[in-house]
Amino acid sequence: MNINFPERYLVLKQHDVHANGVAAVKFSFDERCLVSAGKDGILFVHNIDKYMITQESQFNALDGVAGIDFMPEAQVKEVFAERTEAFQQANEANIPDFDPTVDGLDETLFSVSLRGFPDICEDILNTDVYSIQQAKLRTEEDHRLKLAEEKKQGVRKKIDVLRSEFDALYK
Repeated sequence: MNINFPERYLVLKQHDVHANGVAAVKFSFDERCLVSAGKDGILFVHNIDKYMITQESQFNALDGVAGIDFMPEAQVKEVFAERTEAFQQANEANIPDFDPTVDGLDETLFSVSLRGFPDICEDILNTDVYSIQQAKLRTEEDHRLKLAEEKKQGVRKKIDVLRSEFDALYK
């Protein structure tokens, strides 16, 4: 983000906002790629031109136009569109193509399996053991019962205090 234009920023709409969005963003060592990691576990590699992004963030289409404050809104929009298009034509993005053998995107890297995990996992068929969902529900229920019991103890203490005050008054 350019400090002179805080309303201008780069938007990359890849990650699911409903899955809590982006966890981290990092440039590659040569600043040709931007890698974003979502909280949904997905990585995206964006091929970018950092220099062009900087130029666009500093560009103001209406800068230097005489009488802009006195022009009708339609004319201001027309001038803005013309100057923006002229800027984009004069400054095309420089995004080089990737060579998989040079840039390390060989498809054999995607076929590597994780170590430490068996190829076939056996299901747990023992019915005496809680499933993860059952254990979670049981823990939540135990917590609710504990809170209810604490509330009952508080009410019982108040009743005991009232009884002792009543006995003190009428004995």
